[in-house]
Amino acid sequence: MITKELSVRHKRFLKEQKLNPEDFLYIATDMEAFKFLHKETGKAVWIRR
Repeated sequence: MITKELSVRHKRFLKEQKLNPEDFLYIATDMEAFKFLHKETGKAVWIRR
């Protein structure tokens, strides 16, 4: 699975969702959601936009 650092847009989105952006890496975006990887657990997380 390829991951990337978060962009400013993704960091702002996670903060709006009351999540810590430092805990996530970016995986992908689709029509309905962002897909992130939680660093501590190693699990993929989908969050609807």
